[in-house]
Amino acid sequence: MLPRPLLALGLLFVSLSAVAQPAPPAVFDLATQRDPITTLSDSWHFHTGDDPAWASPTFDDSSWPLQSAKPWDGQGYKGYSGYAWYRATVILPANAPPQSLYLPDLAINSNAQFFANGKLLPACSSTNIEAPISRPPTECPLSIPSSPQPQTVLLAIRVWHWPHWVSYVPGGFRAPIRIGEAAAIHKFTHLA
Repeated sequence: MLPRPLLALGLLFVSLSAVAQPAPPAVFDLATQRDPITTLSDSWHFHTGDDPAWASPTFDDSSWPLQSAKPWDGQGYKGYSGYAWYRATVILPANAPPQSLYLPDLAINSNAQFFANGKLLPACSSTNIEAPISRPPTECPLSIPSSPQPQTVLLAIRVWHWPHWVSYVPGGFRAPIRIGEAAAIHKFTHLA
C-alpha cells in the first residue's frame, strides 16, 4: 500500500487528467451549444496561397496555423495580398433545422467564396473573386439536409485580398461571422 502523501498525489493526478479537455481547435460544436446562433470567431485553420483542394472536407489542415476572425495585419500577415483560406469544422445536432451563415457588412475585408463540405455556396460568394471588392448578402443558407444523427460540416472560406488595397485595408476578417438556425439568422438580420 502507498503512503498517504503518495496516494493523495496519485489521486490528484488522476483527477486532473480526467478533467474534460476543450474541443480541438477549429471545431464549433452546435450540438452542445444551446444558442440558435453561434459566433465563429476563434480557431480557424488558416493558410496563405490557393489550392481548390483546400475546400474538400477530406483535406488534412492539421498542420495549418490557427487564426482568429481578425484582420491579417495583427496576426503576422501585415501587407499580405492575394489568396488565403480559412477552414473550420461545425458539428450540427441531430435533426437540426436548416442552417445559415450571417455575414455582417464587410465581415471580410476582401472578396470571398464560401464552401460547405466542398461545395460552393453561391448565395454568399463573390462571383468575380479578383474584383476590387463586392458585398455578399448578409444571409447565406448552407443547404445541408437534416439528419437523424449529428453531422459534421467543413466550412472553408477562400479569400482574395486585392493588392492595391494592402496599404489601406488589411486582409481577412473585420468581424466574425455567425452560424445558426436559418429562421433565427433571418430574424437577427432584420433586427441588426
